[in-house]
Amino acid sequence: MSEIIMRIMGVKPPDEKYKKMKAVFDACVEAGLAIDVMPEEVYDFFEGYPPREHKGVCVDLEKAECCKPFQVADSDFDQWAVGFEVEVAKIPKNVKLIRFYKEDS
Repeated sequence: MSEIIMRIMGVKPPDEKYKKMKAVFDACVEAGLAIDVMPEEVYDFFEGYPPREHKGVCVDLEKAECCKPFQVADSDFDQWAVGFEVEVAKIPKNVKLIRFYKEDS
């Protein structure tokens, strides 16, 4: 049986900086550059991954100050409930969308 891993990501919608970074990224790809040799600012902006969508930049929230894992005993089923707590006031400034998804290992 495979383990289910829960993930949480924030999405910062595209703004002018995103559009400029995406244009530089696309120019680097057109020039045949691999992502790991692109300008450091572009690499860091996209966190080392190609832009995956037009909705903006995905931000890993699992280790962010706003998210904490939690466990609570569920006495009705004699098992643990496991998940994330999100402190809304601490979500990074430009994040407008939060995704929760599962990953099968």
